[in-house]
Formats: sequence, structure tokens, C-alpha cells
Amino acid sequence: MEGGDHKFGGPVGSSYSGSGSSSKLPKINFPTFDGENPKLWIRRAEDYFELYSLESSVYTKLAAMHFSAAAGRWLQSVEKRIRGCEWSEFCAMVLERFGRDERT
Repeated sequence: MEGGDHKFGGPVGSSYSGSGSSSKLPKINFPTFDGENPKLWIRRAEDYFELYSLESSVYTKLAAMHFSAAAGRWLQSVEKRIRGCEWSEFCAMVLERFGRDERT
């Protein structure tokens, strides 16, 4: 995605076969989270997981690999708490920390 206002992490590519079609998707990078707009980031992350048919067991670990700036510093402080953490619990922690000032 070029020219957009999106911030993305490292490259990941795949072809996608959904609903019996075999269309090839462009390589899309996982969205980086810097602490801004946590609801939007969660939605984009979940879209990514669905798009590439990932197993839920990797959601938190993959997401944590793409934290930067303030979010990365926070992640270091809660690293032990998130090990083995379910995605829903991880999202709740992210929203608790970064969603306070965000408008719905």
C-alpha cells in the first residue's frame, strides 16, 4: 500500500484462496503499533489475521513483534504478563493503556 497514511512493519506475503476463488493478494505488511489509534490498529491486525488465515495461537506474538515507540516501551514493561496471553486479553490490555483518550 503506497501513498497511504498507514504505518506497516516487515514484509509478509501470501496468496489467498477464499470462497472458492483463487485470487492473489498483494504482499501486505503487518500494521505497526506506536500507541496511537489502538482501536483502528486492532481492527487492521484482525483483518490481517483473517486475510492470511492465521491461527489464533500466533496473534499476540505476531502483533507484539510490530510494536514501536511508546507502545514498544510499554510492551517491555508487561512482557511477562503477555506470554501465553489470548488475543482478546492482549487487546484489552492495549485498550486499557492506549485507548483512554481515544474517541469512539
